[in-house]
Amino acid sequence: DAIYTAQRELPICILTADCLPIFLANKACDEIAIIHGGWRSLAQGILSNTLKCFKSNRQDIIAYFGAAIGASNFEVGNEVKQAFMNIDPELTKAFTQKNNSNKSLADLYKIGEILLRNEGIHQCYSGNFCTYRDKELFYSYRRDGITGRMGNIIWLE
Repeated sequence: DAIYTAQRELPICILTADCLPIFLANKACDEIAIIHGGWRSLAQGILSNTLKCFKSNRQDIIAYFGAAIGASNFEVGNEVKQAFMNIDPELTKAFTQKNNSNKSLADLYKIGEILLRNEGIHQCYSGNFCTYRDKELFYSYRRDGITGRMGNIIWLE
């Protein structure tokens, strides 16, 4: 899921529990988007598709990553790692192989950063949160099995 708008005073929102919310805004503050960055949507090109909505030059777009599951807690199978290797071999930097296992730990923040950089977006920021680790602050489906959702909202004033 992704939402884009250039309309003022229209909040746009996505709900997440462990996936990476990606907020995009241009420097002129007249275009915004918000992306629900799960591993599948990221691997299937949601960033590229959303950026096509912007009229701004890529160097004028800023990204902020909201709270998501951190790299030390997001265990994935080899099919996830392979999906990203097929996009760009540099994405191997976002995976740490677990000992004696066909599992890896995936860093959604790093995946988002590399994919955005490939799209010409070089200003990426985040709060270094982990929905799994920071139980008192965030919901986490991976941690709890059943969970609520967090609303991620952005708007133009």
